[in-house]
Amino acid sequence: MPVPKLDLAPKLKRPLSLWNPLDYLRLLYWVFYFPQALHWYVEIWGGGDLTRVGFLQRCE
Repeated sequence: MPVPKLDLAPKLKRPLSLWNPLDYLRLLYWVFYFPQALHWYVEIWGGGDLTRVGFLQRCE
C-alpha cells in the first residue's frame, strides 16, 4: 500500500503584508523552521527565484 504524501506547502491565500505583524512572525517561522516555504511563496507570489537574489542558496 503506498504512503500518502503530505502537502506541506504554505496555505496562504494572500501575499505577505508589511502592515500585518503576524506576517512578520510567519516569515520568521519560515526562515528558521521551514525554509522551503520561502521558495514556495516566491514561486506563487513573487514569480522569481530566491537563489537569484543570493538568499537561502542552501535550500534547493
